[in-house]
Amino acid sequence: MKNTTADAPEVLLCMSTGRCGTAYLQKILSSAHFTHSLHEPSPTLASLRSCNAEIIIPAIVEKVTTMLDCQPPGTTTYAETNHCLLHRHWKYFLITLLARIDPRRKVGVVVLRRREEDVVRSRLELGHGTKYTKDGEERFRGEGWIYYPQRLGPIDDASPLDIVCGYVVSVRNHVSEFLEEYGSDDRVVIYETSLDELNDLNRVLELFDVFNLKSERSELEEIVGRKVNEREGDKTKAANHKGGISVAGEHVISATLSRISAKLAK
Repeated sequence: MKNTTADAPEVLLCMSTGRCGTAYLQKILSSAHFTHSLHEPSPTLASLRSCNAEIIIPAIVEKVTTMLDCQPPGTTTYAETNHCLLHRHWKYFLITLLARIDPRRKVGVVVLRRREEDVVRSRLELGHGTKYTKDGEERFRGEGWIYYPQRLGPIDDASPLDIVCGYVVSVRNHVSEFLEEYGSDDRVVIYETSLDELNDLNRVLELFDVFNLKSERSELEEIVGRKVNEREGDKTKAANHKGGISVAGEHVISATLSRISAKLAK
């Protein structure tokens, strides 16, 4: 088959809170011709948000090198559904990536959203934000990659609901900053969508058109609308853990998101 995807991005990334279909998106992208699609491969950069430049800059260079060097022969697009744009040195990551790819090619970014209350509920069901003790030190599940803004106060005083909502609002604000910075950049192609929309074959085909990706319609029909990465086993494990988990009701989650949004907007 002749490669007809010369105008497709050389690298295709994703920005999201997680728990909103990134593994599902990877399945969709894996059907694209000449595309090498991975979900959260190492190194992820996910735990480096609070690290200083001396640590994260070499990690970014390693990440970019790994992404560009790992493509199998015959592929022209590397797609990764990950959170490697969600750290404070994300601009350096993108600048480094753009400097390393073919100057005639572009970087694509899918901004993938899901109703925030559903994201929070899913993370709470997995036990994210709950406290535990290890080696005499209190920690919380998700520590390292859950970004809790310092402006919200000491994380030791925060409930799991506050921690997860703080993370979700932080990512929302981070995505807004990215869109403002790169929304009109000619070398970055951005497509905004949601998990609900990606359950519609026509929206998936639109995504492929935006990024000049090609796929067999019959193969997409086998993927679109099918649930993946529900992690029911992890949810059961979290529920059975000592102390259990507490999942707040809809109104409480909405109110907490609104309260934290207002506080971070000041």
